[in-house]
Amino acid sequence: MKFEIKSIGIWSLIKVSFFLNLVMGFLMGVLTVVFLIPMMALVSEMGGFPGMANQDIQLSFGAMLIIIPVVQSFTYAVFGTILVSLFAGLYNLIARLLGGIELSVADITIQLIPDPNPAESFSSPVVAPAPPPPSTPAPPPIEPSPPVPPPDPFGADNPENDRHDDR
Repeated sequence: MKFEIKSIGIWSLIKVSFFLNLVMGFLMGVLTVVFLIPMMALVSEMGGFPGMANQDIQLSFGAMLIIIPVVQSFTYAVFGTILVSLFAGLYNLIARLLGGIELSVADITIQLIPDPNPAESFSSPVVAPAPPPPSTPAPPPIEPSPPVPPPDPFGADNPENDRHDDR
């Protein structure tokens, strides 16, 4: 089967991308904090960067663990959602002019075998059923009976319709 993506619903894409960007921004913020703390400790042990005034501005690890992921998640969510919605609108314009993206999808059917004892399936592994025993040879075909003639629409074959005065 072939499908074509002619347009993308921008509002549904905004909702989904905002949530996904929020989660990804939070995860990236946590990773930033995890790798930033050792780097900041290393730089402070070395005396800071050359040409930088000696400033002792320190945030605790707990404050950084909360502030950076929250700020980064909202930043990712806002800017990422704006970019995704702009690209979706651009795709809709291009798809209207040139056509959408074609997808080829294979038709797959999956047949599930019901478990005869669902209560026992949790305690023991599912075993395939035994194959059926070999079948006996088929009986000889039955001879068809001779065809029955259709009834006469005028009733000539019925003896009750025979009247002696009709002759």
